[in-house]
Amino acid sequence: MGLQIITGFENIKSMSKGHVFLSYCHANTVDVTRLRDELIKEGEVVLWDKDCIETGKDWEQKIREAIQQSYAFIVCLSVELQARKKS
Repeated sequence: MGLQIITGFENIKSMSKGHVFLSYCHANTVDVTRLRDELIKEGEVVLWDKDCIETGKDWEQKIREAIQQSYAFIVCLSVELQARKKS
């Protein structure tokens, strides 16, 4: 089952620029990549875990910083996320 994309960001362009952070379940990477690509096509700077994590770094801290510095935080909810055991 794919993600259903629900938006309510018609006025997102008027918000202070910075980056958008995507939070998602890795089982949905294909669908979230489509969302990321669409946001980039619309001129957004998009960060997700793949942009924040460097080998040997404190990944939780890096993601926390990226979220705190974002002007928009998009959480992609899915059945796969709900079924996933906490890691």
